[in-house]
Amino acid sequence: MGLFSDFKKVVEESNRVGRKPIPDSVVLNSQDAQFLPRFKQTNRTGKLKLKAAFFNEMIAESVALHHYLNSQTREAYRITCKNGFFYNQKGDLLQGPFIYVLFPDGRLYGCSLYDGKHHSHLSSGLTLDGAGIMYLERGQLVTLSNESGHYKPMLEEMQDAIAWFAKNSNNNFIFEDHSHQDKTKIFNGINYYKVITKRQNGSHVLEPIGTTNLVDAITSLRNTFLQRYLDTFESLDIEDSEAEEEMEDLYAKEKGEKIESLEISWIEKGILDYPELVVHTCLQNLNIPNKQLSRFNCILR
Repeated sequence: MGLFSDFKKVVEESNRVGRKPIPDSVVLNSQDAQFLPRFKQTNRTGKLKLKAAFFNEMIAESVALHHYLNSQTREAYRITCKNGFFYNQKGDLLQGPFIYVLFPDGRLYGCSLYDGKHHSHLSSGLTLDGAGIMYLERGQLVTLSNESGHYKPMLEEMQDAIAWFAKNSNNNFIFEDHSHQDKTKIFNGINYYKVITKRQNGSHVLEPIGTTNLVDAITSLRNTFLQRYLDTFESLDIEDSEAEEEMEDLYAKEKGEKIESLEISWIEKGILDYPELVVHTCLQNLNIPNKQLSRFNCILR
């Protein structure tokens, strides 16, 4: 039998019938797997495995690294968390959307969503505990998702990762679930949950958030995080005039909206009416031409 013979048969059959997706159940047998580098032959404890459609990518990268990171180059993308704040290797607080991979031993790696990298580039195709996109505000986790086309983690498979982020973020956050999509439902069935950590025992629960409540949920988190950021760095004698002005504007806006809401309470606004909030979700791509709403449906948006 030839090199990667069984896998090759699956690919050829897929091409013959019209390039249908390779079933996720396909795995490399022991004979084929022996040709992979030793570190990729080891059994891993993580729940998430690279989907079969990308085995050819992993095999090609095993022969000659082009996009995949090795153990040394990956460290430049290491993300650390201290007192609930996430930092890059330069010591800067993370801001905006980042793709991330979480290894079974708790190592977290990520890069800006706009860097053009895939989850498989960061993981080198290895087994993971979590993969998706995380949205951060001044280093604090607002939204975590399982949006990865290479791993397609189900909500049930993300429980260890959610628990890890709940423990390290030291605060509640929102989980954006892409694993039960349905085109007949709003936002293609992408669901939102508030991840609440129980202070008594450190466990967490997922509380569903209706689409009409997303505005309040994200606003509440951002306000809490802004105040937390100011309190934390004020104690270190670090000033951030921009954040202080934003908090002052926030207080003024809240006071004004309480009066204004009495006059326009009949107008129902959704998350898409608030650009400053929608950037913390995949929904920011909803109305952009040639963009996919979820990486679950393609390799890249």
